[in-house]
Amino acid sequence: MKRECEFIAYLSKSQGKKIVAFKESDIYKPGEDLEEKLGDPFNVSEIKKPKKLMIEATASAGDNEKAKKITIWLFPSNWIGYEREAKQVVILYPLKDNIDALDYGDDAKDYLSKVQGEFISLALNKIAWYGAESLEIFEDKAGWKDSPFRSFLESKSKSFVKGKLLKVVGKLAGELAKGVVEEYLDIFDTLKNAKEWGERIYEVTDEGVALVYAGSLLENMASQDSNFNTVVKMEKILKKKLSLLISKVEENDPEGVRQIMNDIKILTVGPNPQSENIEDHRIDYSRYGFGNRFGYTLAVLCGLEYNNIKKWEGNDYPNYFGDYTISYSVEDKINASHEAMKIYKPIFKNLIMLSVPFVYASLIE
Repeated sequence: MKRECEFIAYLSKSQGKKIVAFKESDIYKPGEDLEEKLGDPFNVSEIKKPKKLMIEATASAGDNEKAKKITIWLFPSNWIGYEREAKQVVILYPLKDNIDALDYGDDAKDYLSKVQGEFISLALNKIAWYGAESLEIFEDKAGWKDSPFRSFLESKSKSFVKGKLLKVVGKLAGELAKGVVEEYLDIFDTLKNAKEWGERIYEVTDEGVALVYAGSLLENMASQDSNFNTVVKMEKILKKKLSLLISKVEENDPEGVRQIMNDIKILTVGPNPQSENIEDHRIDYSRYGFGNRFGYTLAVLCGLEYNNIKKWEGNDYPNYFGDYTISYSVEDKINASHEAMKIYKPIFKNLIMLSVPFVYASLIE
């Protein structure tokens, strides 16, 4: 790319590495929605920060030409050299109006602590909008359905989850519970487009507290389960980081975006996510305000807890029963765990879903 080019852009045909250059004089027609008439001609030189547009392009096949409406992101020329960060912005910046979805963990914790009493409502609609905004670019109508960029993300995330993450989880846990690999990959597969995301939010009902001590188990887990509580704290940190990233995009500051994305990547997948070495997935918690200690990344903690959940759905049970249940038999505790997981599992799957856009962005090279 020549330095004198005014703008760089990612098109639907971008291959995750390729940048398309536009000159200052290039004219495009933006539109708010594909169903609406395209707007007036627009000069790209008027754009002072990254911007998403809908444009009309002409595709040629032999002697035939066909107009096609596609989504395009334009980045000012100071983003040259920040191609990775530009692709990360495409995934995370659209979340700007729905960052409160990352408060879901706090809501879920309150829900679990009150599960024996009056039920509270979990704001699942926040998660639905959150995912829809992040993944809108991959919808059919946006022209990215079969884009190499989307294929790259899907391949990269599947390779990370199956080839690295769950292998590390297996080493830490001793073994993977039956069904973990398939179910975990299924959570990531829900992100193929925004429509599927909205359809796959995991509903929570009060059906899972048929046994009184299942409710007390959930209450104890809300306060004592280390993996759950750390994941909730990490997603609150991601909310703050996302807010800062959005500000840097608005300020047209690619270097600021790079620094924030480095923090997000380390917290989410670690500095070397393609490693199967357990130590490469341990990070310094002190940089995130979690005390002077080291611990595992968000991705690893999510994997470990989901592996626990699958065990607790089987013939195992968590160690969060109170002393007053000491007289309960192992069978009673297993049955209580089965009931408790009807509530806890969908809640935790939603927490995993909230982390996935950050995993996607962190795996971009």
